[in-house]
Amino acid sequence: MSEQPLILVVDDTALVRFATACAVKAFGYEIKEAPNGEAALQMLATENYDAIFMDLRMPRMSGLECAKKIREAEAKSGKRTPIIALTSESDAEIQRHCLDAGMDAFLHKSCSQNDLKTTLESLLNH
Repeated sequence: MSEQPLILVVDDTALVRFATACAVKAFGYEIKEAPNGEAALQMLATENYDAIFMDLRMPRMSGLECAKKIREAEAKSGKRTPIIALTSESDAEIQRHCLDAGMDAFLHKSCSQNDLKTTLESLLNH
C-alpha cells in the first residue's frame, strides 16, 4: 500500500461523490471518483485502488453487478480490494446481497464521518 492510500468513490450522484470524497480526504487519503459501475471498472483496469466505496443503484451497471465483476477479475490475480457498500437502503436482505456480491462492509449514506473512517481503516489494516 502506498503512503497515501488511493480510494475510489463510485456513485451516480455528484453531490454524494463530493461529500464522500471530502470526508475521506479529511482522513488523509487520495480520492478518485467514478459516476457508475462501468466507469469504475475502466478505472480499475488501469490503476490499483486500496479500497472502494460503492453505491448500489446506478445507471448502466449497479454496484452489486460491478462488485461481482471486480471479484471475478481479482480471482485471477489473487488481489482483493475492500469494497464498502454506501447506500440509502438499509434492510437486511440488501445487506446480504452486498455480501453475496463480494462486498466487505455496508454503510448507510447518512452514516457519520467516524463510521466511514472506522470501517475504512479496519478494512485497510486487515
